[in-house]
This record gives sequence, C-alpha cells and structure tokens, in this order.
Amino acid sequence: MKIKLLLLFLLWTPCVWAKPKVVAVQYPLAFFAETLAGDDFEVTNLTPPGVEPHDYKPGLRSLAVASRADLFLYNSESTEPWASRFSREISRQGGQVFEARLVFDPTHVNRFDPHWWLDPLMVVRYAEKLAAQMIQVSPKAEANINGRLQVLERKVLKLDMLYVSRLKTCKRRKMVVGHDAYRYLANRYRLETFPLQGITAESKPSLAHMAAAIKWIKRNRIKAIFVEELTNPQLSETLAEEVNVETIQLTALGNLSLKESQEKKGYFELMNQNLQRLGRGLECPTIH
Repeated sequence: MKIKLLLLFLLWTPCVWAKPKVVAVQYPLAFFAETLAGDDFEVTNLTPPGVEPHDYKPGLRSLAVASRADLFLYNSESTEPWASRFSREISRQGGQVFEARLVFDPTHVNRFDPHWWLDPLMVVRYAEKLAAQMIQVSPKAEANINGRLQVLERKVLKLDMLYVSRLKTCKRRKMVVGHDAYRYLANRYRLETFPLQGITAESKPSLAHMAAAIKWIKRNRIKAIFVEELTNPQLSETLAEEVNVETIQLTALGNLSLKESQEKKGYFELMNQNLQRLGRGLECPTIH
C-alpha cells in the first residue's frame, strides 16, 4: 500500500529535481546564472563563501555535484585547471560546458584574466552568451531567460553609467592594488594600476618589484593602497606603513566573504561599495 501511495505521489507531484542543473565554479558566474535562471534552473556554486577562489581545492563531493550538471560554468583552464578536468567528465556524460575565456579572449589560453565581472560592459557580453547557452539547455525557458536578460542588462548599464560619472573627475587616476585583478576595471574607466602581486594573490613579488612600487607611490603621490578582504593584507599593509599611506578595502568579487553572505550582499551592492571606496582613494568629488 505504501509503495502504491508513493508511486501516485511521484506521478502527480511536480518533480523539483527535474529542473536543468547549472553548476558554477565561483560566485560571479553563479550570480549571473541565478539571475537569468529564475525558477527555470537549479544553480549551484561550488566555492563556499569565505574561501579565496584561487585557494579553493575541490573534493569528491564537488566532482559528484558537477558531474550531474546540464551546464557547467568556469573561467579558463589556466585559472582553474581542476575545472577543466571536471568539464571533460561533464561533457562525457552529455552535459554542456561554458568557458568564459571563449567569450573574451579565445586565443590567449595562458594569459586570460578571470576578473572580467569588474567591467560592467564585459558582464553584458557574458550574460548575452550565457543566456543563449541556457536556452540551448532548456528551449522552453527562452522567453523567461530573455526577459531576465533585459532586466539584468538595464541594471548593469546603469551601474556602468554611475562608475563613469563618479570616476571621470577624480583627482588621481593611478592606484596601487594588492593583486592584478583590476585591469579590466582600469581600462574601462581610464585608470592605471600598479599591482603588488600577479593575477593570483599567492604570487610573491620580488624585492625589485617592491622597490619599484615605493618609487611609483612617491612619484605619483598615491594616497592609499587598495587591499582585499579574502587575501592576506600583510604585504600591502607593510608597504603602506613604509610610505605612510592608508589602506582601503576593495573586493575583486571572486567570492563573497562570510559576512557579505550573511548580510545578503551581492554583485550590485559590492560593486557600489567598491565605487564609493575608489572615490575615496582616488579623491573623486562626491556626487549628490
């Protein structure tokens, strides 16, 4: 009797697990997927809050989750070699794979910078390609996905206009950053960055590089060094003390901190927070 009731329940109850599954390797990719997905997909982010994405080491559980993906999102083989291995298994099982590098820089496999989400115009390009990929996975959701894409694009373009208006009148246009995560942002808004470390925050700068940083800070009269919450700030703080400037916290938005996750902060809140802090460090006039 219990078995018959269970069968009837399964026949007449909508299958929540029947939604196509999107698995993303880190927060920004998951955020844009969730924004486009609405209730039409199940979206999973493999990197938990509070973990610096370059430090993330996936285990068997992550592989098990990813292997069931209908669509797998990652940046590139050079930045996430483990994700590239996952992608081969997912493809073997019939899932689709979407690599961000192919949207922006299909030729430079080993020099791809994964921090494209700090440039809102690059977000628009990514979102349009991602929407098309999601429609391939679930054609019946096309109208819903396209509607959400239009809403997302309006919000992102509004954010871009806010950045342009705030940063175009800054007294300073050069900034020292903890690691090389801000080149797209700098290119978009005509800024210049001096990174203390490479694309990954674990890279170690040479003494010659640090000496050059000190000269650059003094020559350009830099007022602040921008540091990040999820990376070790010791190097930046030591340098700031040496040249007597303050440190200001930015987020490269590769992931949410535990506090940001608990406070339900997301991409737009953190991009606006970054803008306010850039305005302070670059001495931009306050816009009312």
